[in-house]
Amino acid sequence: LNRVDISDLCRGGLLSQVVKNNTRGDAILDQIITNMKEMYQRPTILPPVGLSDHSTVLWSPTTKSSDNKPIKRSFRWTGETEMYEFGKWITSHHSLKVYEAEGVIAKADALHETLQIAIDTFFPAKTVKIPE
Repeated sequence: LNRVDISDLCRGGLLSQVVKNNTRGDAILDQIITNMKEMYQRPTILPPVGLSDHSTVLWSPTTKSSDNKPIKRSFRWTGETEMYEFGKWITSHHSLKVYEAEGVIAKADALHETLQIAIDTFFPAKTVKIPE
């Protein structure tokens, strides 16, 4: 994992890598990729623990909230089983609705609707409450 290029993950602006200082020699091997960087201070690089050759990264919250009202977040679980089942469906599905639609826009709408139904079926949206 030390050589994984994370630039594509961070390119869209939803995620960012917050460790900016070297953690081993002249490289940043210990990375934190997050969508909540504004809730934390800049990471502090501390000496290695024990016999490790990696520096320790300390990432502390900016403030402790006195109002721990949970907020709701929606996500879709895309586990291995769900991906497999979706893959089976999409490789064998014949969309008559798309085929019979008249015109490019109608075909695109039919395809979008068909895929949205499949996504909702195989990867149903789930809502969780997390502390703010």
